[in-house]
Amino acid sequence: MEIITRLIFRYNSALRKISSALVIRGIGLIFSLLVTYFLLIILDVRSLGIFYFIVSLSRLASILFSMGVFASIIPQYSSYSNEKKNSLLNLSIVPAIALSLFVLFIINLTFFFLDSNLKTIYWYIPHCSILISTYLIQFNLYNYFNCKERLALTSFMLEGNGRNYFFLPILFVFHYFFLEETNLNMVLSIFVVSSILVNVFGLINYSYDGIIENLNFNNLKDFFRVGFKFFPSIIVSTGAPSIYDVLINVFFGPVTLAVIGVANRVVSPLMIHNDLIVLNYVKASRYYLKGLIFEANSLHIRSLIVSFSIALVLMILFYLFGYEIISTFMEFEKLPNIKDVIFIFFISTLTQSACNFSLHFLRNIGDYLSMTFIELISLTVTIICMFSFLELGIYGAALASMLGRLMMMLVGFGYAKYSYDIPFLKARKS
Repeated sequence: MEIITRLIFRYNSALRKISSALVIRGIGLIFSLLVTYFLLIILDVRSLGIFYFIVSLSRLASILFSMGVFASIIPQYSSYSNEKKNSLLNLSIVPAIALSLFVLFIINLTFFFLDSNLKTIYWYIPHCSILISTYLIQFNLYNYFNCKERLALTSFMLEGNGRNYFFLPILFVFHYFFLEETNLNMVLSIFVVSSILVNVFGLINYSYDGIIENLNFNNLKDFFRVGFKFFPSIIVSTGAPSIYDVLINVFFGPVTLAVIGVANRVVSPLMIHNDLIVLNYVKASRYYLKGLIFEANSLHIRSLIVSFSIALVLMILFYLFGYEIISTFMEFEKLPNIKDVIFIFFISTLTQSACNFSLHFLRNIGDYLSMTFIELISLTVTIICMFSFLELGIYGAALASMLGRLMMMLVGFGYAKYSYDIPFLKARKS
């Protein structure tokens, strides 16, 4: 692993950063599997699907309420002059906190005036309001620490990663000491508390230097102005997984969503190496915006080769040994067709390992119109496939999800190559 890492990062400081981030991410993925293990014990399959639906609905709502502000952080930071970029970057947390407080107030006020029968049906809305608020802040914290190149914190603030550090031990305690009280409502409450704790941790490590001095209408307006440009793209890119989950729940039911959700969580560790190159996403956009095309391309090629190679090796190992170990450890007998769904997702995951860099490159250089178009194609393909494969049940949902991801990766890679000549395969100076 050290040899592979040195192919991407040449300096010891970068190696130290990436090793700590990789450890945090690796532990988080292990915790994710353990969380799934406990959820399969505590909840029946239908309740697990409802839990995934509520979480996805909250995440999607947070993206809608964000107005794309969190997506403006990296492009804004790349374009700032050196003397003011850090102080203006620190300001990015202000709109996130303001939006989260606004959402918390509006949603709970609306719930308060609902009819009692509707309150019973939609009992989870107060939980959702808190989750939406925490997502709004967490998205900003992730991009903030990414710009600061604080990779350990970036890895911790990655959606779903740091939360498991709190969710797992609390869930463990409730499972063994309050088993009879641990139902869907309780699991969701623990999830909400864990999300709050992640944000508290991130805010403690945040730098507030220069916020008061730079707090004015024009600076805040810039975040919203750039965010609005990215907003359509963010809805169909960052929001795509949540949109898929909501649609799967509507068209195929919570049992199918539970199977798809568990399969995604089993496959996701095969992309752990993505955290090795997360720093390069920002660095490549800086190179390109400065006119250093050769350097941006070189970084892209190295990252692509390493990412694809690691993914391929991990998938082979998982096929030979991993599934039998995990299926023995977890209660996979509850989940119909789970093995087939996991191997269907292998196709899109392997493609993602090669094409992911191109999508991040387009987003970070500010080509928001192209990204919106690319992601709309993917979303459209997925929805059409869902309608076409309804009779296939779980297989239909899995194939639709896989084909949508595959389309986005391939179109994004092709567009970056056609429009920006990134990556070009021959080493040449710009």
